[in-house]
Amino acid sequence: MLPRLANLDHFIQSYRGYNPNTDEAALAAIRSDMEHLIEVKLKLFPGDLRQIVSARYVEGKEGNRIEVASAQLS
Repeated sequence: MLPRLANLDHFIQSYRGYNPNTDEAALAAIRSDMEHLIEVKLKLFPGDLRQIVSARYVEGKEGNRIEVASAQLS
């Protein structure tokens, strides 16, 4: 399995552990959102190999944005 997919699987399992009442449909939607975020990141920044460690959607007066925190892969 690709490391990216393994990390995404780990994220979903961790999310499920911290949010035990989350149903399978919601988990599937979260995974889909993360896959889309990864796809866009790779398209916009193909040479940037940092790992996304958190992201959030922010609505603002000047427009909406996604704020992302990343970490350098070792």
